[in-house]
Amino acid sequence: MPVSSSSSSHVTSSSTSSPRPCVAATSPEAVESLRDPVRRKVFVRGLDCETSADGLRSLFSQYGDVENATVIFDKETGRSKGYGFVTFRHADGTLLALKEPSKKVGSRMAVTVLAAIGAGGGTAVRDPSSADVSQHKI
Repeated sequence: MPVSSSSSSHVTSSSTSSPRPCVAATSPEAVESLRDPVRRKVFVRGLDCETSADGLRSLFSQYGDVENATVIFDKETGRSKGYGFVTFRHADGTLLALKEPSKKVGSRMAVTVLAAIGAGGGTAVRDPSSADVSQHKI
C-alpha cells in the first residue's frame, strides 16, 4: 500500500481482519475515543534495516492487540527508512507502549512516540488560540 504523495517511499504492512471485541464504555464519546486512530497509533523511529512489519508486530503485541504494523521503505533503494507505525486495536495498548518509549528493536534502540505528535517526540502540540497575543501585530 503506497504512501500518498511521497516521492520515494513505499510501505509494507502486516494486518489481520479479525472482528473487534466489544468495548464496555459509559458514553458514546468514550467508545469513539477508543476507536480514534490518533489515540491508537504510535510512531517508531530508529529501526534497523532488517526490521520487518512482522517483527514490529511481534515486539509491540506484548503491549496489546496490534491491528496494523508498518515499516516505511525507500522506493529507489528498497531499504528501510528507519521508521514505522504501529496501530493498536485499543488505546490501552498505546498507553502501555508509551510508558517505555525506548525499546530494543533488532540491533538498535528505537524510540516510540504517539504518531499524532510526530517525529519531534517530546514537543507538545500547541493550541493556536492559546498563543501569546502580545506578539501579534496590530
